[in-house]
Amino acid sequence: MKFGERLPLMVMLHGCGQDAKNFAMSTRMNRIAARERFLVLYPEQDRLANAQGCWNWFDTTSGRAYGEAALI
Repeated sequence: MKFGERLPLMVMLHGCGQDAKNFAMSTRMNRIAARERFLVLYPEQDRLANAQGCWNWFDTTSGRAYGEAALI
């Protein structure tokens, strides 16, 4: 990647019980990103937000899903 170069960004959310590092390793998405020239972001859910480490994408009633999307 060159300084100032603009590349597409893919955001990948890990599942319950996973962390960002293990998710990145298991998907091997970094290898594909290097080959196809895009960046990958692996945000990690805080255990205080969900004890199982799940992203709260399903919780639209309380608004947590929208809040997490805004943080990312």
